[in-house]
Amino acid sequence: MATGREVYMSGRKSNDVAFNNTTLQNALKAARRITFVGGAKQPQCYACIIKVGPAVANIVSGVKDGITSVHDIPIVLEEPATECELCIPNLNDVIGALKTHGDIVYLSHKPNGNLLIYSNKRQTTFMSSPLAKAYPSSRNSIIKQHQDAVEIATRFDLEMAIYTDTKGKKHSPVCIINLERDILVDALSVANLNGQNESTCSMETIDGATFIKSGNTLKGQTSTIVHPHEIPTEPFKFGGGLENLLPVFGEEIKLYIYDMRDYGGKYVLVFSDGHALVLQVGVPNEV
Repeated sequence: MATGREVYMSGRKSNDVAFNNTTLQNALKAARRITFVGGAKQPQCYACIIKVGPAVANIVSGVKDGITSVHDIPIVLEEPATECELCIPNLNDVIGALKTHGDIVYLSHKPNGNLLIYSNKRQTTFMSSPLAKAYPSSRNSIIKQHQDAVEIATRFDLEMAIYTDTKGKKHSPVCIINLERDILVDALSVANLNGQNESTCSMETIDGATFIKSGNTLKGQTSTIVHPHEIPTEPFKFGGGLENLLPVFGEEIKLYIYDMRDYGGKYVLVFSDGHALVLQVGVPNEV
């Protein structure tokens, strides 16, 4: 009698994509961009496209407004793959299903477009279409959200550290600072102190060093040092649930800061470990 593994694995096709289940779950959780909105936790990304390459897949997507933040999360594959795109119709539901599967999972699309997930334990099918809404009230489709995010992400040239704006003008960063991931994530997480559940924090210079400040003085305002030297910018605010995204980055992160205020923009922040990256808009603090 065939085992469950033999039943599911015997039907495997060459274009099925193999992932380490834990790695995939962590990437999808990061891609949700959970943050506080009105004091309640909400995902800023509900669905996504996974762009699969021969050895690495990438989740390139953005938050609901489509412009204030985009991310590119690479996922190393367990086996060589054929280039394709996988449509994840609902991040929460797919993560929930993955929790019931084995250590290695295979993802593919059936002929009718539905997403198939299978492992040595079981298989799960989801209705899926890249033309479905990116989130419940969205006018954009999942594929349009992905395409817009790719366009924004490719404005940043990691090798040259150049950001190209929508008019084609190239910009160099006003500074590049090295940050330790765990210290940065810890500093961002303090926004939850005493139930404040703030969605934004600020980066500013205090006594010649760079700090992240969050919270208010009623419930407790906290400043955490993230870099021993000052940054040549005015204090600015940013959000986007980065404390739930950056944990999948490497231990050393570079922050590139672009000052776009003279060009009708704001600050553009790029956090990257050399592979993963996130572009985030920073807004100057009110005087």
